[in-house]
Amino acid sequence: KRLKETNFDTFIRTLEYFLGGELSQQRLLSIQVDVALKSLDDNTASITEGIHKIVQKCNAIGRPTKDLPLHFWRVYIRLEDNSFDSLAESELDPEVLALPFIQLVEYFELVSLLGWQGETE
Repeated sequence: KRLKETNFDTFIRTLEYFLGGELSQQRLLSIQVDVALKSLDDNTASITEGIHKIVQKCNAIGRPTKDLPLHFWRVYIRLEDNSFDSLAESELDPEVLALPFIQLVEYFELVSLLGWQGETE
């Protein structure tokens, strides 16, 4: 009776409306994953960090991650191409190739951690 007097059930319904239920939260995370995948580019500070955050969101909502390596390689190839273009324009300064190598090392560490066996070969 006292619970009914406090209108707690109304509060719960209102809270669920604004925060959404589990299904709403899953949809929001799925949209965030899609946006994060589209926003990954070769100007991203760490492609691997972006992929790792996406993996965590995918795991939270039960979304498969098997296509994520393709997204890494799509962005990495652009980064590598841009680095080689910069190398040609920079009087052969090898420092412009450092970022692609760093990305590869980070990616190898991530795929080893996640157990993506096909990516470590």
